[in-house]
Amino acid sequence: MSAFLPLALSAAVFLSACTIEEKNGELQSELHPPLVYDQWRTESYKAQDGQPVCAISSGYNGLSVLLHRKGDAAGVSVKSNRTLVPGAFLSVNVNGHRYQTRQEFFSSEESPQLAADLAAGGKAYLEWSEPHPHHGRRRFTNILKLDDFKPQFEQCRKESTHGNS
Repeated sequence: MSAFLPLALSAAVFLSACTIEEKNGELQSELHPPLVYDQWRTESYKAQDGQPVCAISSGYNGLSVLLHRKGDAAGVSVKSNRTLVPGAFLSVNVNGHRYQTRQEFFSSEESPQLAADLAAGGKAYLEWSEPHPHHGRRRFTNILKLDDFKPQFEQCRKESTHGNS
């Protein structure tokens, strides 16, 4: 019985890091190991209006920062990578500032400052609070390491300002 306990605990931790969701009519699963920081990833693509977008994402339960053309300058949008159900909110604490949204995207006024705070380095602390029918509110947290965010942000800003994609 004592040999079974470590195996059972390991299996529980492994299974708790797995998510299954339906996308385009298919079930897709992803493994998100606990106690491991995701690396920021950059992706360039064209928006529906044809404008180039450079996105920097921390991955599962994190944030995405989108840089896009806005007139002669680059616009900045920050969004949650977790779907916010009605009544939910996301709080981000970074660089001594607190940001909160009930929408998928942070406001256009807050997004540039939030991105600048992320580029300052350190860590960002995220908390989602969601209503639950049987347990009042459920809270989910994540910590983002910001060490590799700034160089990718600067590269995206350069691409967005010069119109390269």
